[in-house]
Amino acid sequence: MTKKEAEAQVRSITRTCKGPYVDDEVPKAIGLLLNASLHKAAERLANVGRKGCGGDFNNVIALGPLDGEERAYKCPKCGVEGTYRAPNFGVLTE
Repeated sequence: MTKKEAEAQVRSITRTCKGPYVDDEVPKAIGLLLNASLHKAAERLANVGRKGCGGDFNNVIALGPLDGEERAYKCPKCGVEGTYRAPNFGVLTE
């Protein structure tokens, strides 16, 4: 598989940045929900408790190695930082 083909597969799914949390209490509330094993509620709050950025996260993925490793990122649009696991396409050709 070529790098271009791998990037096309990455971009075949829309991925956008959710943006920063609306306030400092949201991550704390998510932690409390997770500690209470309320995973679905924590997931919902993690999604609705964001300001919304809309930056194309595929740009971040496509720029990095596609080797299945966990990577740190910073959204170029809003500055949110986090980690993601890169897709693994094996050895790519040019």
